[in-house]
Amino acid sequence: MSSFTRPSISTLIVDLLSDSPVQKGVEQAAEEVVRIDTIVGNACILCHGTIIVARCRQDAKECHLWDTSVLGVLRLARTFFLRMHMASKKRGTFIAIGSVAAQL
Repeated sequence: MSSFTRPSISTLIVDLLSDSPVQKGVEQAAEEVVRIDTIVGNACILCHGTIIVARCRQDAKECHLWDTSVLGVLRLARTFFLRMHMASKKRGTFIAIGSVAAQL
């Protein structure tokens, strides 16, 4: 992520597994920038098939992956949109991409 050198792009690494680190990250972002137009959730996973037929194995590794890559990204989006009042202002974009795709 350090390869971004444009002054208009800021990166912030946040642990998505619980509300507290996400809230702290959002507060940090709110202090550092004037306005946020786009948020990229770079922890997503892709699942083949529809949500109806997709299955989550119940082992610890799969559940951890689900917590980070699905619930964590939703937690990030919700927290940013609420804290930055993006929904009420009807502006802002949330982009969810797979973590491997972000490196391309």
